[in-house]
Formats: sequence, C-alpha cells, structure tokens
Amino acid sequence: MKKVSVYICKACGYQSGGWLGQCPYCQAWESFEETSPSPYPAGEAPLEAKRLSELKEDHEERLRTGLNEVNRVLGGGLVPGSVSLLAGSPGVGKSTLLLQLAASFSDEFSVLYVSAEESLNQVKLRAVRLGLLDKNVSFVHTNDLTAVLDCVSKLKPKILIVDSVQALNSFPGEVPLGTPTQLRLAAERICQSSRRLGTAAVLSGHVTKEGIAAGPKLLEHMVDAVFYLETGKNSFFRHLWSEKNRFGNTMELAFFTMGERGLEEMKNPGSIFSEMRKPSPGRAFTIVFQGTRPLLVEMEALVTKASTFPPRRQALGIDYQRLIMDLAIVEKRLGLPLSQYDVFANIGGGIQLKDSEIDLALILAVLSSKKNVALPSDMLAMGEVSLTGDVRSNPFIQEKAREAVRQGFKKLVLPSSAKKLIKKPQEDTIFIDSIKEVNALVS
Repeated sequence: MKKVSVYICKACGYQSGGWLGQCPYCQAWESFEETSPSPYPAGEAPLEAKRLSELKEDHEERLRTGLNEVNRVLGGGLVPGSVSLLAGSPGVGKSTLLLQLAASFSDEFSVLYVSAEESLNQVKLRAVRLGLLDKNVSFVHTNDLTAVLDCVSKLKPKILIVDSVQALNSFPGEVPLGTPTQLRLAAERICQSSRRLGTAAVLSGHVTKEGIAAGPKLLEHMVDAVFYLETGKNSFFRHLWSEKNRFGNTMELAFFTMGERGLEEMKNPGSIFSEMRKPSPGRAFTIVFQGTRPLLVEMEALVTKASTFPPRRQALGIDYQRLIMDLAIVEKRLGLPLSQYDVFANIGGGIQLKDSEIDLALILAVLSSKKNVALPSDMLAMGEVSLTGDVRSNPFIQEKAREAVRQGFKKLVLPSSAKKLIKKPQEDTIFIDSIKEVNALVS
C-alpha cells in the first residue's frame, strides 16, 4: 500500500499534501514537517454511529449573570464549555460590559479575566469608576496565548473573559497580531480548552469599518455565539444583539444606557421614543419582534423635491432594497410621482431592521411627509405590503397589538386578515385590505 504523508506547518498548523518552502497561510519559511496520518486520533476508537433516540437527554446548565437583559440575549445565560464572541467598535463599551459581567458572575462562579490590551492598572481604574474593585475576580495581563491557556488549566475557572482575541499572540514568530492566522489559532485553542474543562469563555473582538467582526469568517463559525454591542444615533444608549447563538434565539435585543456606573439596563426600550410621540409629518410607529421581545420603533421619512436626477434614496436602519420596493409600490398603486422627489428613511434609535413587517408604517411615514400631514400620535401601523398593494398580516400580530395598547396606542392600523387573530381589538382599530385605503388615513 502506498504511503500517504501530510506536511504540517509548525508555525500555524496549515496542512499540505506536499512540502512547501513557504506557508501560504502564515508566510513562514522552512516550517513544514512531514507526518504520517493515523487512521484514528491518538487513543480513540473508530466512530460509532447512533440514533438520536438512543441518546440520554442532557439538560444544559446555564450560568446566569445578574444582568437580566444580558441573560435574555444569551438565551438564559452562558453554557459551560461554550465560547462566545462579543464584537463592537472602539469606545462602544465592550470592556465596560465585560468587567460588569465578570463582577456579576463572580458572586457565584470563579472568573478569570485576561486583559491582553490594557495593563492591570488601567483595568483597575475602570473597576474603581464602576464600583467593582472588591469583586472576587482574578486578573492577568498578557497577550501570550500559551500562558493564558496554562493559567486556565491551573485555575480551572468557570468563566473566562478575554479582552481582546485580536491582541493574543497564538504562536512564536513574526506574524503580526490580529492576522487571520493568529485569530484562527487563538479561537481554535480556546475552544478546545473550554470544552475540555467546561469553562464558558467570552472573547472580545473588534469590528471592521463595515460593522462586522474583524478577522476571517471562520472565527464566527468556530465559536458558539456571536453578539454585537452597538451605539444608536444618540450616544446615550447602547444595544446588545445576538447574530448567532447555538443555545438561544438569534436577533435578541437588549438596550442599555451608559452612565457613571457603566451600562445600565433599560427595562422598557419603548421609552426611548416616549418623547417623540408628538405629531409630526413623516413620523409613524410600528411594533416589531426582536427575538422574543415586541419592540416599539419609530419610522421616520423625509420626502423633498429632487434637485438632481436620478433622485436620491437613502435608508438608515432599513434595508435599502425594501425602501426602493415600497416606494415603487406607492408610485404604482397610489399614483404618486415619487420619481421627482428625494426620499430619506430612518429607524429611530439606530436599530437595524430588515423585516417586511415594517412596510405599512414606512409607507405611512412617506405619505405623511409627502403630504406634510402629521399622523395622530396614538396611531400605530403593522403589516407587510405585497407588490400588488395588498396588506398582509405578519407573525405574532396579536402579541404586537397587545404591546401597542400597553404603550398607549389606541388607533391601530392592521391588515384585515388579522381580524380572526386578534380576540379583542381596540374600538378605534382600522382594518385594511390594500394600501389604496391608506390615503384616507393621511389627510
């Protein structure tokens, strides 16, 4: 039988079927060694296939923090052995939130906080400002991944926090920090260590100018959960949301205000818009579901006479293609010449939404701005609009209507198909079949 060899780069672990002078991944020279692959990993028997019905139920333990909003975004808390990535732009408050989490977890669990970027004196200054100096958290300052893993093996903490993964040096050599090679190896070795010891790890990560986690996309695939901490258009609040979560819902959203004591939870995010309920042309409200939470959002639109051709279209917090589609529906079905106008649309509070459930509110806001007519402050619209102009119901509309009433809205504009779904509609509820009926609401 012909011998099969594999060549592995000593610097980064890259594998090749033949010897290479320079590693194409980490650029190291003369780093490949020949190895003979074993049919099975060392000390392991051949794999045995099983049916799912043969497996015993394993109720996963949750490590809960004292921040209820964070627990909800996490899916109930961290799972032992899991690895999560917290990404955000510089200055958004990642280190502040991580220190608050470390302090909160330390009330029940052992916590190791690895500061790979800041000195311990800098971390201490933040802890003093937040009033968290006396918490039972162990700190180390190093960017040597091997030293970090040795410390984890020795202390066996229940929670590991690394700030940040881009600052870790995964292997000796002159490969710059933050490169794909460094990040891949750091995430891979931390994942192996966490799953072996049952340690729940949270890694802080930077984002690119496009707002996504920096580094190879493989990094997001390797970890169990990916969370983003972002700031709204007004810097006084932050929102934390989940893009990926193997142990909970995605797109969960939590709001915080930034104060002297760090990030403070907002129990009622709808209060962000409580001061914006004054009637104003171009303003409409709707309810969307973010994960398991109904959330009140403000839709803003500005329609002005175009000074250039083609007219401008700009969307903030709204999918650009959805804005273009909704404007085309309005122009075709209602006969409004929007091709002669610039249209700007925005979701209040800096929230990012792509769902079709915002269609009706967006169209109402556009019509309100175009006609310069303010909608009633107690009006709220929910529904998806088809290309034919029909207004359709969307998921959880009964729960959304209940939240709208709780927020003080009395005049709900809903699809006619929602009549059978809402048991006790408000007296002023308006049911419509088509956006042709919307014109009468904006007059």
